[in-house]
Amino acid sequence: MIIRGDSFLSAEHSTRRGARNEYPGGDVLQSNPDRLFASMWADSIASMTDAATLPAPEPEAGSMLPRTNTLSIVALIAGFMVPIAGIILGYVSLAQIKRTNEQGRGLALTGMIVGYVASAFTVLFLIVWLTMFVSILTGTGFAAR
Repeated sequence: MIIRGDSFLSAEHSTRRGARNEYPGGDVLQSNPDRLFASMWADSIASMTDAATLPAPEPEAGSMLPRTNTLSIVALIAGFMVPIAGIILGYVSLAQIKRTNEQGRGLALTGMIVGYVASAFTVLFLIVWLTMFVSILTGTGFAAR
């Protein structure tokens, strides 16, 4: 493959163009050091492909990591979006983790905690909102004084 101008040409294509050098830059490898570096880098990568085709070593029998409980991940996500679902899924996933010895206990607990905190903020917001709404309707609010 020959690099001329801004395009890569096969040897057949470059001989078809013949001796007429239609590319004013001439051989880019000589005039552009970045292209020279890129071609050297490509050659080194090509030489490494033989090593990349070797099979990977087999893992040892005891080195497999236990699975993470999927429901605990869902509980964490649901804790932010639908707090009640995060709490319920957290409890269910903790029961599954205890039964199956999977990982993800921290995710389940975090989903439950986030669900409880978000629920508490929601209840607090509703209490403040209802208090303000009732005080505005009855005329006993801060503006009445």
